[in-house]
Amino acid sequence: MKKIGLFFMSVITMFAVVVGVNAQGNEVEVEDWDTLKTCLGTAQNVCKLKDDITEINDSSKFVVSVTDVTLDLAGHTLKLKENVFLRVNDNASLTITSSTDKKGTIDGSGVKDTPVGTYAGGSLVVDNVVLTKSTDDGFVTLAAIGGNSKTTKLVFGENAEIAGFGGIGVFPTSGDAGDLTVDVKGLVDVYSFAITTHGTVTSGNAVINIYDGAVLTSKDTTAIYSGGKATWNISGGVITGTNGIVARQGKVNITSDKVKVDANGDGTVARVGDAKADGGYVELPTGVAVLVDNTENTYPDVSKVEITDGEFDANIAAVLNYKKEDNDDKAISVKGGTFDQKVVAAYLESEDLGQSVSGKIGTVHSITVTGAKNGIVIAPTDAVKGEEVTVKITADKGYELDKLVVMTKSETEVKVTNGMFVMPDEDVTLTATFKATAKNPNTGDNIMLYVGVAGVSLVAILVAAIYLRKKTVNNK
Repeated sequence: MKKIGLFFMSVITMFAVVVGVNAQGNEVEVEDWDTLKTCLGTAQNVCKLKDDITEINDSSKFVVSVTDVTLDLAGHTLKLKENVFLRVNDNASLTITSSTDKKGTIDGSGVKDTPVGTYAGGSLVVDNVVLTKSTDDGFVTLAAIGGNSKTTKLVFGENAEIAGFGGIGVFPTSGDAGDLTVDVKGLVDVYSFAITTHGTVTSGNAVINIYDGAVLTSKDTTAIYSGGKATWNISGGVITGTNGIVARQGKVNITSDKVKVDANGDGTVARVGDAKADGGYVELPTGVAVLVDNTENTYPDVSKVEITDGEFDANIAAVLNYKKEDNDDKAISVKGGTFDQKVVAAYLESEDLGQSVSGKIGTVHSITVTGAKNGIVIAPTDAVKGEEVTVKITADKGYELDKLVVMTKSETEVKVTNGMFVMPDEDVTLTATFKATAKNPNTGDNIMLYVGVAGVSLVAILVAAIYLRKKTVNNK
């Protein structure tokens, strides 16, 4: 009976293992393209490369049409060619990753289209992988194309990279974006746009979320180009290009101090856009951190940009509405942020806002310095609520700082730490008092006293010595 019980226990254990494998899918070692295609055609499979795959005999795209399938590059390279590329279709889902410390690579340099993409209802996750494409065929390296009123999803993970010519492209199908969402957390370092949208959207909505940790760089042009209608939610990331962000259609929301935009263009006019896309190329100035392009704009929706926070560095202009005279002056609304260039008052969200001497946008309050006798106090003349203010203090010779008090207009004292305080939402008065430094007996300040005391002591010693000598003589 004991043996029978052990037998049934073994059967039950084996059954549980089999059920577990089926629930998670099978891990299949892949050595060639044909084996990979077969593996990717089975739902819940994990297709793990055993070695690089560089030889492909096919001449057409491969479409993933099943759910929950994973391509594990395991640190290896998959080299696509000509018309062979990976496409995730309606109701299918694919994760491309690498289970090793070394990132896997998909080389799409020879592909005449976009090497990897999700289309009208597909879901694609890319992480711990490098996507490369060295030519401009297909314009972008990774695509998210909405349509057919379907939910389409692309996740570009924090350990994902794109290198080469083009970055990420977001497009509708025949004017329909469906329910299209793109999440960007990784690194894009390319010559063309890091992320771009193109095409007139007549139905549906495209939403692009850029998170903290994302690094988006264009070596030759604008980093983010909203040429097609979309909603951009930028809550983090470092964005660098000849222009940082150019919005021609859609809405751009920049909402966090974790956003840094750097426009390194020199002000020359450059061609931006795509000759094949709606609207074609436009001529725009470079060196602008955030630019709204309303020139010759035939699109039904004028772009809108709203900035509530972030850091913006530019060679020419922090923000610019590059427009025809009949376009909306409030295409740009600035509520906060720090800018190394002057922000035009017309772009500020309300008349109560201003720009402090440090470049920070907000309600500007004055800083008045008083009581600086026997020392020098240097502080900004104004600052914005929440801004860290540094006070530089130099005492005159023989004096030292006694007390530094920062008081608001409503007579509330502001905490000062190591000569710094955080600006409240009202004017402040800064009062510094100095006191004489304590006399140090070990310094030369009292040398005359020492000399006097020493002289008196010496005289006393001499008098005592003479007295003792006379007394000794008399006793003899």
